[in-house]
Amino acid sequence: MKRILIVGGGYAGFYTAWKLEKKLRRDEAELVVVDPRPYMTYQPFLPEVLAGSIEARHAAVAT
Repeated sequence: MKRILIVGGGYAGFYTAWKLEKKLRRDEAELVVVDPRPYMTYQPFLPEVLAGSIEARHAAVAT
């Protein structure tokens, strides 16, 4: 079985793995995502805040 390595687990890495998973057959390849951080980086939803879909307090991250 082939192994596909995706370096970086951010949005680009996540969506790459997700799209490849949809296109590949079950036993065609193994997808491996490697990222040095044990979490996904949070990105604020500023367009949704401006549109009023969510409140600003839901898009803020305490530092």
